[in-house]
Amino acid sequence: MQRFSKWLHSRSRVKLVTLGVIVVVGLGLAQHVTPERMSFTALFLLAIGALAWFGGWAPAFATAIGAAGLIFVEEWRAVRGEPIEWVVWVNAVTRLASFLGAAWGVDGWRRSARELEQRIAARTAELQALVVELRQSEGRLRESNERFAELAGNISEVFWLSDLNKTEIIYVSSGYERIWGRGCETLYRSPRTWLDAIHPEDRERVAEAARTRQAAGGYDEEYRIVKPDGSLRWIRDRAFPVRNEQDKVYRIAGIAEDITDQKRAEETLQTQARVLESITEGVLLSDAAGVITLTNAALDEMFGYERGELRGKPVGELRFRSEEDDTQHFTRIVEHVKARGVSVQEFKCRRKDGSSFLAEFRSSSITLRGEFHLVAVGQDVTERKRAEEALRQNEERLRTIITGAPVIVFAGDRQGTITFEDGRALSALNAAPGEHVGRPLAEVYQQFPPFVANVRRALAGEEFSAVVEMGPLAFECWYSPSRDKRGHLAGYIGVATNVTERLRLERQILEISDREQARIGQDIHDGLCQQLVSAAFDANALRQRLAAEAHTEAERSLKICALLDAAITESRQVSRGLYPVRLEAEGLASALEELANANRDRFRMDCRFESHAPLVFGDRVMATHLYRIAQEAVNNAVKHSQAGTIWIRLRAPGDQITLIVEDDGQGIADAERNQQGMGLHIMAYRARGIGGTLRIAPRPRGGTVVSCCVRRKTG
Repeated sequence: MQRFSKWLHSRSRVKLVTLGVIVVVGLGLAQHVTPERMSFTALFLLAIGALAWFGGWAPAFATAIGAAGLIFVEEWRAVRGEPIEWVVWVNAVTRLASFLGAAWGVDGWRRSARELEQRIAARTAELQALVVELRQSEGRLRESNERFAELAGNISEVFWLSDLNKTEIIYVSSGYERIWGRGCETLYRSPRTWLDAIHPEDRERVAEAARTRQAAGGYDEEYRIVKPDGSLRWIRDRAFPVRNEQDKVYRIAGIAEDITDQKRAEETLQTQARVLESITEGVLLSDAAGVITLTNAALDEMFGYERGELRGKPVGELRFRSEEDDTQHFTRIVEHVKARGVSVQEFKCRRKDGSSFLAEFRSSSITLRGEFHLVAVGQDVTERKRAEEALRQNEERLRTIITGAPVIVFAGDRQGTITFEDGRALSALNAAPGEHVGRPLAEVYQQFPPFVANVRRALAGEEFSAVVEMGPLAFECWYSPSRDKRGHLAGYIGVATNVTERLRLERQILEISDREQARIGQDIHDGLCQQLVSAAFDANALRQRLAAEAHTEAERSLKICALLDAAITESRQVSRGLYPVRLEAEGLASALEELANANRDRFRMDCRFESHAPLVFGDRVMATHLYRIAQEAVNNAVKHSQAGTIWIRLRAPGDQITLIVEDDGQGIADAERNQQGMGLHIMAYRARGIGGTLRIAPRPRGGTVVSCCVRRKTG
């Protein structure tokens, strides 16, 4: 049916009229051959309507007239001559009107349907175009959303969108998870979690700014947040109001970024700026043309300028040159820095007031914004140069002394390695200045153990002096520990003076003194004591006669006899002190024991002797000197310290001999007041003469300790 309808629509009106005539004629013939009462009116109406629908008014009108005429002819033939002819005419008119009305109505319906069809087609086309446009918009929107999601997911900043009252987070990008360390879902569920993560010191300020300035468009805050792992991050957060069609703010959009690295860089720059301003050296920065771009306070003060006054000036303003042209000299410095990386030079500079001074500058280069800049760090070296000149002169004087006097100046580090060795006296040891530098002292002087032992004492922190015999030579050495700037032990220093001749003379003097004392002691024992004994015999005989005669002078003669006995005892004790016979016969220990007993009996005090040493030493001279040192120390204790007890101890640990005289008297203060006397000097001479070390120190529980340590000679 649809195909037939399309076929009819495609025919011309002439063909449709012809078709209509054929149909009407066919229907007329069919009605003619059928019985009288069978009517084909409905079929005629159907044919007319179809023609009107498919062909329009003209074919339908022609068909209607033709159909009405055929039916009229057929009816007229049937009733002609009858009285009801007028009915045929009425039916014909009515039928024609019906046919024409049907044709007109169907044609109007057809036109209305066509117009409706056209409007529907036009609207359908519009709707189809709209659908296409919507689909294109949807694709563009989807593509835009995908791009936005990709952009928001890959950049480090956080995009967020919330309602006006901050009760709902509409959107937040994935950067929130990276920066805040919390999931986006937690922020959607609880919009205040971003605020709870802010550092307590910043939270109230940020909350107040969010309430008052976000809707107004003035929200731009920097604050710290605390991540779940406890780390701190700096955030810069900005917000912008979003308005609806009524120009009312109904949403807040914002962007937050992590500025921790920027803050750290700012702090680093501030620290560097503070360091630059705090250092005492002057710092100058200039471009490749020699124009000053930056100075620190020290440089401005060095040249007498106000802060910032030198910026923009050429370096020639500072006389940053020698006598040659400024530009050429600055160019030469730049070339030197570019070639070698650094340039160190001294310049005669000029202050703002015109005065001059000498400065040393160390120049190097840096690149700023891709351009070469020169950095010069300098200081006023006028005083240093004067000090260096004075030091040089002192060194020359010291060198003259070292090379002219019979001394050796030596030094070493903590490991005992020799770091300095010089002096004319080195020639006596067949050594040249600096010959042993870098070698261990224990290796170089291994044949002189006392010298090595003394250096070790200095490395232990002790300062002292001692005489050391090196073969036929004798050196009086002063040792002292050296320390670094922090006071830590760094090594040792020392001065050795060749005292061979002096020591020989001192020994001769002491030997002469000992011989003289021995002679005097023997003279007293053999002469004075014998005379006193004879006088005592005579006095006793006289006392007996006077007593027998009951003479009044008998009592006085008794006193004379007592005085003579005391004088004999004192003379014998003095004789033993001047000439210790037991020293040669029985050894040092026996002589010291006799010394203790004699002082105990003579001064009625507690004087004890303790010995853990052999009774006889192989070296008589050493034993004599040690005895004299003990004798002098005991005499000092008796005369000056008011001691109640005196201990004399003799020990021989290993190859060392140690003599100790200890008292419980007033202490070292009294000994120090008497150090100008000959007694202490003679003890020191005797100790040096046998290569020993004499020490006088306070006793921990009160009193004085005198000790002499000497290395025992073997063989």
